[in-house]
Amino acid sequence: MPTFHRTRSSTARTIILMLAAAAPFHAAEARRDSQEVAPPETDLGRPGDVVRFAKPYPMGSIVIVNEERRLYYVLGGGRAIRYPIAIGTPDEIWTGRTFVQSKVKDPVWKPPWNPDEVVPGGPGNPLGERAIYLDWSLYRIHGTNAPNSIGRSASHGCFRMHNHNVKDLYERVHIGAPVYVVDDADDPPPPRREDKPPDEKW
Repeated sequence: MPTFHRTRSSTARTIILMLAAAAPFHAAEARRDSQEVAPPETDLGRPGDVVRFAKPYPMGSIVIVNEERRLYYVLGGGRAIRYPIAIGTPDEIWTGRTFVQSKVKDPVWKPPWNPDEVVPGGPGNPLGERAIYLDWSLYRIHGTNAPNSIGRSASHGCFRMHNHNVKDLYERVHIGAPVYVVDDADDPPPPRREDKPPDEKW
């Protein structure tokens, strides 16, 4: 009988220790789930910044707003994660609906003026550390080796992000996810983009 009591006591202590170890995890999850949505004016575009986004787009989609130089990853429930981006130059800005065709880690880059040259993947690559390809075109959402261009109209039609932001988006978005590019956030969802860019874009 004494042996039984010691075994039961040991089991009880083990259960208590397991519950205590799990408590911080559950507390952190509760804090994250109950986190208030940041108002747009305080959003700095860091991974995890959540803003109100009551627009008619499906959960898991990407919405790019050219005039804001912002990309939204739609969480649903009137919320989205918002990231700063660089968009195309005035001659390269476009709108339309497309989709995520593929995702590449550390993409290589071939300069359009010298296609025999191959720039290896990495933070020094103009495509940065991640690339998200849009439909069967050469347009991409990608990182950059020119972080000062973020927030500007600077690319050849692709959408540049800070490397830490594109790595965060890369892990969230799924192949096949719809991507909507609009000029203004209040514009209706656009029709499918039909034109095909003829040259390398970055």
